[in-house]
Formats: sequence, structure tokens, C-alpha cells
Amino acid sequence: IARTGLDGTPGSISFESVNFPGYYLRHAGYTCQLNKKDGSNLFNLDASFNQITTPDDSIKLQSVNFPDYLLTHDNQRVRISRFNNALTDNSLTYAQWRPTKK
Repeated sequence: IARTGLDGTPGSISFESVNFPGYYLRHAGYTCQLNKKDGSNLFNLDASFNQITTPDDSIKLQSVNFPDYLLTHDNQRVRISRFNNALTDNSLTYAQWRPTKK
């Protein structure tokens, strides 16, 4: 479930597990994992992402506390990876989606 970012940054989002309430997707050591919210500032930062809309109207997710890193996937693992420019860098396979228009 997409929630308001745990870090409190306006517009940021955090992802809470449907099957395990109170557990959030967070990055640690550049890999993403599902961890129970511990209330620490570091956890809140690691579990928060800014949404970047690209020219083709898809969305990329930028780490709040590592702003040069985007949410990506590699070998069936979700991680954060360094990028050059969030709007034009297509050298990585980003975790991105196009919002459903109603």
C-alpha cells in the first residue's frame, strides 16, 4: 500500500506490506527488503521515496536520503542504483510504472 512518506518530506511515499501490516519496503546496503517499522529516523528515510514523472508520463522512485539513487531491479532483486539524470538516464532497468488514468 502506498502511504505518505514516513520521513515527512512533502510528496514522498512509503510502501507498507498488505500481508504484514507495519512492515515497509526500505533500502539498506543498497538492497531493498521488507522490515518492521522501528520508528527510527534512519528507517523513515530508508523507507521513503520521491516520485519523479518522466517525459513519457511514467514514474521513477528516487531515494529520499540517497538522492542520486533510484529504485531499480536486477536479477530479480529490488535495489537502489546510482543514476546520472532521473529524466534521461536509461542505462538501468528502473522500477517504474505509468499511473492508471481514470
